This record gives sequence, C-alpha cells and structure tokens, in this order.
Amino acid sequence: MSQAVLPVLPGLQWENATTPSFETKIQTSVGGSEVRAAFMPYPIRQYTLVHGFLRQYGAFTEMATLHAFFCARQGAFDSFLFDDPSDDTVTLQQIATGNGVLTTFQLGRTIGGGFGVGFFEPIYNTNATPLIYVNGVLKTAGTDYTISATGLITFTVAPGAVAIAWTGTYYWRCRFEEDALEFTEFANLFWAQKALRFRTVLNA
Repeated sequence: MSQAVLPVLPGLQWENATTPSFETKIQTSVGGSEVRAAFMPYPIRQYTLVHGFLRQYGAFTEMATLHAFFCARQGAFDSFLFDDPSDDTVTLQQIATGNGVLTTFQLGRTIGGGFGVGFFEPIYNTNATPLIYVNGVLKTAGTDYTISATGLITFTVAPGAVAIAWTGTYYWRCRFEEDALEFTEFANLFWAQKALRFRTVLNA
C-alpha cells in the first residue's frame, strides 16, 4: 500500500471523467416484482484522465514521470493516493454528535447537501494534519485526541452531546484499472496518454 501521490502534470487536459458506481443484486419474479440487495454502502469511483502531451527532453520529463509512477505501482497491483481537485477539502465538516460514551470517530465528508440531499462518506487518507473541533472549540492533538493513519480519531475523554467536526484536506486511495499503459509519440519528444484509468479502493 503505497503513500505515493499521483503526480499532476502540465499536459493534463479536459475532458476528464469520474464515475461513481455501486454493486446491486437484483432478482425479478415472474410477476415482475423485484428483490434488491446492495453489496456496497459507499461507491467505487472510476477516474479517467487524459494527458494531451507529455514532454521528454531536457528538463521536461513528464512522460518518464508518469511512466515510472505506473511501473512503480506494478500496474494494478499497488495502490496510491489521488488528489481529486473537485473533492479534497472540508471546512468544519461535522462527522458525528457525541454521546458521552463513544471515544472513537471516523473522519468523513458530505458531498452535496443542496435540496435536502447529501451523502456522507468516510475519509481514510488525510493530506497534512486535520484540525478537530468539539462544539466549535479547536482541540489539541496528542492531548485531547490521537488520530490514526486511517483517519480514526480517538478522544481521551468521550465528547458529550455536541457536534464533532474537522477541517482539512484529503486524498482518495486508488489503483490502476489495468496492467498496461499506452503512450503515443505524436511529435518528436512529445507523447500523449489518452486514457489513464484508475479506481478507488479501500485501504489496501
């Protein structure tokens, strides 16, 4: 499980794609009624990035950088971290309400929220040190709480019936979809990579 972060290269272009997906088992009776079973509480996100150019001359080494990053992961074998610029930051994101008994809480974020719709999802990989608040008061790491490498907060004293929130940035843990990656040289020392496909995974 690598802590390497997918590099952001200047040749990255629009349009890129993000596809959240679930897995559902559906059985349909002869009368047309359905029984559905959901196998995943949180979606797998599939990403496709397009690099319109990757230079490989002098100080410009984008092609070698991406090539080396892919090879270091051994294709789909090893995971890595991805900074999704559209989904990487929270400010005073509430993650729970204390009850005076529980001391451990998982970091998370809510996407959406407009029109009464929001979807909460756990965050396992923080970027830099998050700030933790209880009832709007900033707490001290190491004294008031500790935080694990997977975003699990453990308080020294169980918070009462008040909001627990955090501010910070985060990554998504991903792996490449395939074991092969195609580069195309469209001009001398200029390469393109038309479909860098990867997907989110759990901490593995």
